[in-house]
Amino acid sequence: MKKWFPFPALSLMLILVTSACRPSPTSRPDPTQPPSSPTPRRSTPTPTSTPDWLATSTAIVAAVIALGQAETLATYPSPDWGWRADVEAYACVHVPGSEIEANAYEQLRIHNLQDDISVVVDGQVINCGGLGAAGLAGLFWSEDSRFFYYTNAREGLPDGGCGYWASPILRLDLETMSTVYLGGGPVSPDGSLLAARDGPELVVWDLAGDLLARISLAAPDAPVHAITWSPDSQSLIYIQTANCWHPFGMTRVVRIDWPPAVATVLYQSEETGFVHATWDTPAYLALFDSEGREWRLDLGVGELTPPP
Repeated sequence: MKKWFPFPALSLMLILVTSACRPSPTSRPDPTQPPSSPTPRRSTPTPTSTPDWLATSTAIVAAVIALGQAETLATYPSPDWGWRADVEAYACVHVPGSEIEANAYEQLRIHNLQDDISVVVDGQVINCGGLGAAGLAGLFWSEDSRFFYYTNAREGLPDGGCGYWASPILRLDLETMSTVYLGGGPVSPDGSLLAARDGPELVVWDLAGDLLARISLAAPDAPVHAITWSPDSQSLIYIQTANCWHPFGMTRVVRIDWPPAVATVLYQSEETGFVHATWDTPAYLALFDSEGREWRLDLGVGELTPPP
């Protein structure tokens, strides 16, 4: 079993930067149960695909830093005490010439405690008062202190869309000082794997290493409403429906046995649409419809039992 080092809620030392222009930080995400929402919304930061935006963003960051002073929102020491990750925030201010009422800026700084040096490895411009998911927060360290896991959606929900959403997980490699986007999804119960949707595929990451698999979804363009691991971390299921809302149309519950990523359709029907699932015991899967009613699927014989 892999060992990870999440941070107790009291150790986050969350500090309200400016209550008038941004919400209070939420409690830390649990790496074994990423937060999810049936009505996700995309984050507010402007896409970074055009040079004009890059220039504007750089100017906004410089102005916010010049007009304010950094506050430490959270501190995350590594298990070997050789590193420390800090989330630093600059409060909401109006940048002269900007069309946005106020902007804030957060950055992730890594300290090498042995050499007494530090470097900023990630940053985020925040539109204060805007919709969306934003904010940096640490999640956990790897046991060997090589990888630091964090999210760039500490609070809020993305704007628009439908289906499953969980705060995205990013991984910083301290050996190369490079960051990899892993995606938003649940961590396996043993803490070793992450499953997330990536377009028409489901991806599985080894949290101590590389991308392990890309698995084509049963319906590449359909919403995914749930991703759930088995208790032994050897299998997972996902739920897809043809439509975002009721009537859901064709609903599929697909099981992936790992390794070597063998897919089996457990349920396929237009009669009942399911939007959530839990897998607490090996033999049964609990499926929940849009009204919150629990159905039980016997994984041995494939029998679906409706709620009483």
